This record gives sequence, C-alpha cells and structure tokens, in this order.
Amino acid sequence: METSDWGIKSHREKGTISLRSHSSDISLEEHSYRHEQDVPRNADFVHTLARKYASDQGGNLPGWTGFNTQVYKDVPKVSKIGYLPVIDAPVTDIATVNTILRHSVSICTRLQLPEIVLVFDEALYAKAQQIKMEG
Repeated sequence: METSDWGIKSHREKGTISLRSHSSDISLEEHSYRHEQDVPRNADFVHTLARKYASDQGGNLPGWTGFNTQVYKDVPKVSKIGYLPVIDAPVTDIATVNTILRHSVSICTRLQLPEIVLVFDEALYAKAQQIKMEG
C-alpha cells in the first residue's frame, strides 16, 4: 500500500483508492473558510454600491463580470479547472469509477496539487462511496 503526500492510499493489488484519511481533514464548517471569502465578499458589496450610485446618477455600470474585469487587471491565464478525458466504458461499472479515481489521483500528482475535487452524479457517487468503503 502506498500513501501519497495528501493522504490518499492506493492499493496496487486491488487497483482501488481509499479516500478515508484525506476526507476527514477537510473542514465543512463555513467559518473555516471565512478569511478566504473576505475579499470576494467585499468586492461584491462594492459592486452593489457602485451600481446603485451609477443608477441614481443616471449612469450605467457593467454587470458583475464586466465590473470584475475592470477592477482586477491581473487575471491569471492558467486555470486549475479541467475535464477528464472520455472513458469508453459503462459509466456505472465499478472498474470505470475506479479508473476515474486512479486517473484523477495521477493528474493531481503530476500537477503537484495538494488535493483534487471530483464532482459526480448520484450513480457515480454511490460507486465511489462503495470503493471508498471497500478500501
């Protein structure tokens, strides 16, 4: 069994990935992320005030996206959001979900990210949970 830097254990002999140790480290409490939300929350408030002021003066202010492109000139050119390649296999097959998990961990490792977030529909989530429980 191998443990990655971010606590995900992979069982090579089974080909499964256990996310148990890592998932318990992630806080789900809103107050845990309040400091990371301060700047965006303040920017939203400034946008609301600016639109109200512009409206009262008979002017026009761009919408939220236009406002942010005017305020933030240093927009990063690299995105950390991407899509996985298409896997030509039955989507709810346990081997397919296993492949998705393994491939996601591989991408995370290559990009040297501390964590990776996967979004599943209900059927895939149930299979991922099944793999997690068996791991």
